[in-house]
Amino acid sequence: MAAARAADRASVKGYSAESSFSKSGSMAAARAADRASVAGYTSGSLRKGAATTNVRDLQDRLRSAGFNPGKTDGKFGRNTEKAVRDFQRSMGLKADGVVGPRTFEALNGTSRFTQKTKTPATTQSTTTGRPYEAMSRLAQQHGLTVTSTTGGKHNTGSKHYQGRAIDVRTRGVSEASLDAFMADARANGYTVRDERTRPAGQKVWGGAHIHIEK
Repeated sequence: MAAARAADRASVKGYSAESSFSKSGSMAAARAADRASVAGYTSGSLRKGAATTNVRDLQDRLRSAGFNPGKTDGKFGRNTEKAVRDFQRSMGLKADGVVGPRTFEALNGTSRFTQKTKTPATTQSTTTGRPYEAMSRLAQQHGLTVTSTTGGKHNTGSKHYQGRAIDVRTRGVSEASLDAFMADARANGYTVRDERTRPAGQKVWGGAHIHIEK
C-alpha cells in the first residue's frame, strides 16, 4: 500500500517530498495564477506607498467610477488615496483610504457587496439605469472630483438614493471652472444646484459642493 501511495503522489504534476504541490504548473501555482488574474486581487490590502500592478487596476476602476486618482502609474500616492477616500464616502464605507475586501467588492460591483449594503429606511432603492455614471463622466471631463453618488446620507427623497444625482467638490476649484461645468451640465439636460452654501431648510448638507441630478 505504501508503494502504491508513493506512486500516486509521484503521478501528480508538481509533487515533491520537500513541498507538496509547490512546483511550477502545480495545483497551488494554478490557484495563485487564478487569484492574480482577478482585477484588484491582493492577499491583504492596498494603501498609500504601494506600487504594484494591482494599484494600476485600482486606479482604472476608480477613474471609471468617476473618481480621479491622477495618472494611472501603479503608484498609490496622495491623489489615489484621496480618490479612494472619496469613493468610500460615496459608498457609505469607512473613509480610511485603505483598499481592503469591502472596498474592492464595491469597486468590482459584486452582488455580495450589494446584498450587505442597507438602504436607509426613509428612501426608495429601486431604480432603472445608472444616470449618475454619465454625470460622473461629465464631471471627470472637467477635471472635477465627485464626492457622492449613490451612497452616504442625504435628505429624504433625494435622487442620490435612486442613482440619479451626484455631488461635485468645489473646494480649490476656480469660479470659471465651476461655471463651465454647471453650464455644460445644464446643456446636457441636468438640473443643477449650487450648494456651496447650505440651502435654507436643508437638514442634511455635506459641505460645499455642486449638486446635479436627472
